Amino acid sequence: MEPPLFDGDLGTEPSDIRELLTVLFKDHLLDGNQRVRLWNVLIEHEGHVRSRLHDFYLELVVAPGHRIAYQKQVDADQDYRILTPQRAMSRELAMAVLVLVDRYQRAAVANAPTVSVARREFADAWEQMWGEREKDRVARDKNAEAALKRLFETGLIMGRSPANGGESWKISPAVPVFYGPDVLQTITVSLLGEEQDNDREDEGRADGLDGDK
Repeated sequence: MEPPLFDGDLGTEPSDIRELLTVLFKDHLLDGNQRVRLWNVLIEHEGHVRSRLHDFYLELVVAPGHRIAYQKQVDADQDYRILTPQRAMSRELAMAVLVLVDRYQRAAVANAPTVSVARREFADAWEQMWGEREKDRVARDKNAEAALKRLFETGLIMGRSPANGGESWKISPAVPVFYGPDVLQTITVSLLGEEQDNDREDEGRADGLDGDK
């Protein structure tokens, strides 16, 4: 048994398990291609780590082929106090995810050893999504930067921080694991639904149905 790690330490887990749990709590995601030592810790103690996460109503998802693991809230009928609540996904983040998945899939088809994405690719997709409806450039640019920040902090894009001038990033192999077919379908349907709502609003204005005159 390890000695206490700090004054008054009553914890029972060894330091490597504590470090692994901290990464899963903080980042949600463990990329074993980048964190080889912690990946080996996870593989050796997967059952125990899963049990500890269950104490907090969290499930461990492991994709050995990709060397990726992440935690998510358990699926249950009963409501629990959530330790790591899911943040709402903005339209800008949703579109950025679709860009990442598209770039990753195209690289996989081409058997590219690595895959990267540039800021301009996100910007082009956002501009197409925004069109002429988005008048508040300050708000939309803020949402775009927040989307890049979230992808970077989650470890889905790697390299120089977007806030510190990053313009191109390596895409993590966690992307196809983190955003599976069901999640992508939900994202796509959501974006298409908003686009159709906007089209109906435009048609209403053109017909003089946008409110009292």
